[in-house]
Amino acid sequence: MDASTSSIPPMIKPDKVTVAIEGWNADSLGDRRHAERSAASCRSQDYPIGQRQLLVLAAAPVADETRRFYQSQLPGFEIVPVEAATYYRMKNAALKHAEGDYLVVADSDVVYTPGWLGAMLGSLAPEIDVVVGHTWYADGFLSRSQSICDWGATRPVSGPTDWIYGNNLALRLAAFPGLHFRGDLGRTGGGATDIVRATWLAQGTRLWFCRTARASHNLEPFLTKRLRMGAFHVHHRQRAPHLPGARLMRVPLLGPALVTAGTMVRAWVRSWQLRRDLPLGVAVLPAYLLSIAFVKAVEAVGATIYALNPGWIERRFHWFDVLPPSLEAGAGRAA
Repeated sequence: MDASTSSIPPMIKPDKVTVAIEGWNADSLGDRRHAERSAASCRSQDYPIGQRQLLVLAAAPVADETRRFYQSQLPGFEIVPVEAATYYRMKNAALKHAEGDYLVVADSDVVYTPGWLGAMLGSLAPEIDVVVGHTWYADGFLSRSQSICDWGATRPVSGPTDWIYGNNLALRLAAFPGLHFRGDLGRTGGGATDIVRATWLAQGTRLWFCRTARASHNLEPFLTKRLRMGAFHVHHRQRAPHLPGARLMRVPLLGPALVTAGTMVRAWVRSWQLRRDLPLGVAVLPAYLLSIAFVKAVEAVGATIYALNPGWIERRFHWFDVLPPSLEAGAGRAA
């Protein structure tokens, strides 16, 4: 079902497509080179970039320098200011402003291969309403192990999946009237996709993983990234107690450790599924299992700190310090 990485799917015309790029990630990293590389990868797409609606979601108020930057990088873009911006408030703004029949969401700190967009749209067959692309971290310390923890929750080959993430996603909008992501779970989101995924799977929505829609995600410093991920596993389960695994948080004292252990087991399962993709294959699988255990041990520290003193985490890092914006109400696409 994947499109050729060099073909333009004939069933979806460019004027039916909206591509929305959030500008928050690159700005928060304080280095415009991430946004430049990401924009260059969008310009180099085989699918024609100049013939579709292109949105850039930016934190309000938008500085003139930011407008000039994106005008130079992505001619023809439309900038959408987002009040009290968080990662998924930007996704909600994209849903609200999309004029196309299909919405593809991307991030400003992710580099996409030339065939990415064509492969995503080519996988939106009549029976498929959601396509998830293939995201991995850029090279860095334990990058492959971290990818298995965060982005590798996919099949080894293209096909049905039970995983979504917001940096590499295509939707048929008519299938999801009123779609709205939780934008209050923290500046970087995370658990918002877990909530939507649980709803979609319960409704029988078929999600498709497109292996050829490849993307390389910026890799943050290891310690900061893993402490935040551990804290977020606790945070979003507290804010969305109906999610699978949230009951583990009710176990006195051991809740954060149990949640982290559960995510480790899931990452181990992914390692087995992706074993043929590992360097030297199954021979190095034990090493990857150990490296994942190390990653999760650091996450367990973040989970425990947040469970014991969430206020300190917010004051120190502002990961979950979210302002209540007026945009959050009614940001979904009208039926």
